[in-house]
Amino acid sequence: MVQKRQSNYIESKHGYFYYCRRVPKRVLQHYRLDRIRTSLHTRHPEIARRRAQKISYELEREWEVLTFSALGNWANKFRQDYSPALTTALVSPTESFSNSPLLTEAAEYYLSQKGTNRPEEFYGSVRRAVRYIEESVGIHPINAYNRELANAFRDYLIQERGLSTASAKRIITTIKAIVTFTAREKDLPTVSAFSAIHFAEPNKGSILRKPIPVAHIRKVQTECLAIADDPRLTIALISNTGLRLAEALGLQASDVVLTDNPHIIVQPHPWRRLKTAESERIVPLVGASLSAAKLLISRCRALSAPLIPKFCDGKSTKANSASGALNKWLKPRVPDGCVVHSFRHSLRDRLRNVECPTELIDELGGWAKASVGQHYGEGHSIEMKSQWMLKISED
Repeated sequence: MVQKRQSNYIESKHGYFYYCRRVPKRVLQHYRLDRIRTSLHTRHPEIARRRAQKISYELEREWEVLTFSALGNWANKFRQDYSPALTTALVSPTESFSNSPLLTEAAEYYLSQKGTNRPEEFYGSVRRAVRYIEESVGIHPINAYNRELANAFRDYLIQERGLSTASAKRIITTIKAIVTFTAREKDLPTVSAFSAIHFAEPNKGSILRKPIPVAHIRKVQTECLAIADDPRLTIALISNTGLRLAEALGLQASDVVLTDNPHIIVQPHPWRRLKTAESERIVPLVGASLSAAKLLISRCRALSAPLIPKFCDGKSTKANSASGALNKWLKPRVPDGCVVHSFRHSLRDRLRNVECPTELIDELGGWAKASVGQHYGEGHSIEMKSQWMLKISED
C-alpha cells in the first residue's frame, strides 16, 4: 500500500503510522542516514500525533545541542591561542542523564534486587509493564521521563490497549516502583513522573463482584464434593473460608491442621506471596471446606507437598489459568456477576448476618485493620474463631 503523507511528519502504511523526517544539513554529519524514520506502533491517529510531537521535540532538542551547545567549539576560534585540536567535543543531548540508567536497565536491576523468592508472575508483570511503555512512549533514561510522557503512557493503556482503569493503575504503579527504587538505590534525583497520575474515569472498566447467595453456595458445595477433583475441591475449600484463590492454590499440606479446631495456616511461600501483611492468618475449617481439606490432604504424600498439585507444583502457582477454568465452570451455577472471588464477599455478609464482631471478621478475612488498636495483641483465639465460623456453616 502506498504511503499516505500526514501532518507532523507522520506517514501511514498498512494502517500503521510512521514518523518520517529529513535530517537538517547542518547536523547531517552526525547521522548515518539523511532521514529519520521509525514506527509509531499505533493505528490510532491521535496517539500517533502525540508520539510524533514527542519525537519532534527530542530531535529538535538534539539538533539544537549539536548546533549550539558546544559553545567552546566556535567561540575558541576568536581567541589568540585557538587550536582546532583543543576544541571541546560536542555535548550529547542525553549527557544530563548520563548517570541515569535506561528503563530497561532499571527494570533488570529492580528484578535482581526485589525478585528473590518471587514467583514468575512477578517477573512477568514487570517485563510486561516495560514492554507497554516501550510500545507507547519509548525507552529512555529513567530521569528523562516527565509528566507528559507518563500521561501519554496512561492514555495508551486506556485508549489503545483497552485496559480498565484498575489494570492501568497497576501497570503504572509497577513502572513507578522500578524508577523510584532504582533512583533511590543509585543516588539519583527523585523521579516523580509516575506519581499520582490523574484518571478522568477512575472506575472505568471495573466490574463489581457480587456475593453469592447462600442457597447457591450450598448447591455448589454439594456438587463440588460429589465430583471431588482438584478444581471442584478448590472451590469447596474457598466457599466457607473466604480465601483468595491464590491463597488457596499456594497451600501446602502442612498448612492444613485437622486436629482439634481444624484450620488453615495462611502464610507466604516461595511460590506464592501474600497480598498484604494482614493476609497472614489462621482460618478455621468448617462444613464443606473442612470436607474438601480432608480429601485433599488424603491425596498428599508428604507434608511439604502442594495441597492442590493441579495448580501448584511447589515452584509456581497457576492462579490465572485456575481462575479462568474455575469461573467458567461456576458461571452457569451462580447469578450473573458472581465469580470465585465472590465467595470472599459472601463470607463477610454471612459473618455479618450472624452478628460476628467486625474486628474478628477483618481478622478472618485478612482485611486491613480499621484502627491502630487492632494491631495490638495476638488477636482472637482459634477457639473463638471456630465458634463464629461454625455458625455460618449452618446458615
